[in-house]
Amino acid sequence: MKLKKAINIELLQKIQDGFSQTFELPAIIYDVEGKAITEPSNFTEFCKFQTSLVYKFIFLH
Repeated sequence: MKLKKAINIELLQKIQDGFSQTFELPAIIYDVEGKAITEPSNFTEFCKFQTSLVYKFIFLH
């Protein structure tokens, strides 16, 4: 079963945002295919840069 079918993505995003703020950690949730299903929470510029590198390496090669 796909996560998108099991839980409302807006609710999942709110849970993730709360977790990220509470623990002061960046967070994002991916599906089994490696595609983000939530928006990044609490990402620093470094996190955004690293994520873009991983995306380019995995999906553009």
